[in-house]
Amino acid sequence: MTGLTKALAPGFCLCALFAVNAMAQEAPAQATTTQALRIKKLVQTVEVAPDGKAVTTTHSEVQVMTPSAATAAQLPVTYNAMLADAEVSDAYTQKVDGRKIAVDPSNIVAQKPASAPLAPIYTDREQKLVLFPNVEAGDSVVFTSRISDKTALTAGQFTTSHYFSTGIEADETSYSITVPKTMPLFVDANGVEQTISSSGDLKTYRWTFSNLSAKAMPKTMVMDPDRQIHFAASTFASYDDFGHYFARQIMPVVVVTPEVQKQADAITAGVTDKHEQARLIYEWVSQHIRYVAIEIGTSSLIPHGPDWTLTNAFGDCKDHAVLFASLLKAKNIPAQLVLINAANTYSLGKVPTVIGFNHVIAWLPDLRIYADTTAPGTKFGELPIADYAKPVVHLVESGPAVHATPAIAAGLLSSNYKVHAVMTPEGRFDVDMTISATGPWAGALRQLGASIQKLDPAAAAQALLKLHKFPNATGTVTVAPINLNSSTYSLSGTFHAGRPTAQANMLALANGLRMLPMSGDGPMGPSANTSLTVSDETPCYSARQVEDVEIDFVNGQHLASPPADVQIKTAHILYQTHWTIGASSATLHREFVATMDKPVCSDEIRVEAADALAKIRADHDAPTRLAVVAATASSTGQGAQ
Repeated sequence: MTGLTKALAPGFCLCALFAVNAMAQEAPAQATTTQALRIKKLVQTVEVAPDGKAVTTTHSEVQVMTPSAATAAQLPVTYNAMLADAEVSDAYTQKVDGRKIAVDPSNIVAQKPASAPLAPIYTDREQKLVLFPNVEAGDSVVFTSRISDKTALTAGQFTTSHYFSTGIEADETSYSITVPKTMPLFVDANGVEQTISSSGDLKTYRWTFSNLSAKAMPKTMVMDPDRQIHFAASTFASYDDFGHYFARQIMPVVVVTPEVQKQADAITAGVTDKHEQARLIYEWVSQHIRYVAIEIGTSSLIPHGPDWTLTNAFGDCKDHAVLFASLLKAKNIPAQLVLINAANTYSLGKVPTVIGFNHVIAWLPDLRIYADTTAPGTKFGELPIADYAKPVVHLVESGPAVHATPAIAAGLLSSNYKVHAVMTPEGRFDVDMTISATGPWAGALRQLGASIQKLDPAAAAQALLKLHKFPNATGTVTVAPINLNSSTYSLSGTFHAGRPTAQANMLALANGLRMLPMSGDGPMGPSANTSLTVSDETPCYSARQVEDVEIDFVNGQHLASPPADVQIKTAHILYQTHWTIGASSATLHREFVATMDKPVCSDEIRVEAADALAKIRADHDAPTRLAVVAATASSTGQGAQ
């Protein structure tokens, strides 16, 4: 839902001060010993008018700590040019010796933010880039920006939130919001100092935060909005109020125009069953309407009408949902638009803010189905993994707005991976692979298959082989016809690898064209991320992963010593491997089953999962090398490449 998370979130992005720190606020693994910059002072004031328009003034003083950061001494002020005006004043370089070198007005450059090549076509977002002169390590860059709304996207309403980073040193930061006393503001804060004051007809909320030494950011994969260091403010007392308001703003865009009726009738010609009509409309939208990010004018928050999306054959998630709901309405099938956060967030913040949501899907109440048309490979009635088990807000004008998407049901999600590697007389390997999947994984494979169809299958295979450390191997991927009616989808491939070295792990052959995670990796958390601790929550879901690997040898070759069979069983996990060794072959069967009715592994379940994943990782890493025999004792090479 591009734009919706930004439209009502005024302010200056600390994490974008310099390119070298672009990721600092998101999730640095640890605090670096030498910080690239230090926030000496940042003061932001937001003045909200009764109609919801705001003026945001930000004064920033940032010290450049390293020579490399000094070479990137430029700060962006980003805004939507159609909806707001921006100006920069009092910009200068503060030298260590106290001198001030003013920024020449010609060095405040208006431009589109760096993005994908086509992004300027679909966005009104611009930035004023401040280029500071004569910056050296130890100097500070100083400026003040003022962003004034020309239009109130949410008439009479206002929401914002800010999440602080402990990975950036900050001496003094202060954020304040001033609203008329007639505009109630509901606030929440954690880890910051909050004060509230009044003056005349105005009320001011202020939050201050300092971070004198950089600290490691939490490594958790799951974000709980209320646990982070933050403040949030909203004129909405509840998520029901939030959903009711946006229903009044957005749902009127869902209309049946002559073009919509014509398209709906064409899609469902000869079909009277409502479920089948909905399925056909879902598939048509997901296959024919290209998904793009759009931030043009009010479309950053309010979707385009269905005719606009039909004409252009592209749209963002809001546009997708509006067109889908309009086509359904033309066939008398009710649909509601639904706000969701498709990131690893499984709870709603205490205060309803726009930034809490980043995606829009649809709910078909008569069919009891959630649908996301921006995932073109996903079967009707299923969702991408990121949409499952999430709190959501339905855009309804009355009644309860807060609901939840279902958890992934046991038996829905599975993958089956088969690999057959055959050694040639020259000691090389020909490898055949087939992967099939159900549920959301089948959707991911369909999308991958559609992408491969548009490219050269050999080039796609080469990219996979290079990714999995087979740079000299050659191969191809075969794409099966894409059928959304089938619960299963498969891809296959073949590649030819060189002779393995004496120390090569023979099971690496199974990974050459791998397109989905290995057994045990994903459903109960990542198996390869050893930096996570048992206190770090991970997303979890029910799934079944099966792998069968068969290796045929020649010239008396065989495995030196196959690993022992493994079985791990807990309350939520079953993992087992079994080796079968023949005279000239070795076969491995692996199976992993996760059973979860909650979307997050935490507390005892996370402890259980972490222990099991460590054992699974050890099993995956167990050496499976060729025995040295006289016929190949002189073999050389760079591994199974």
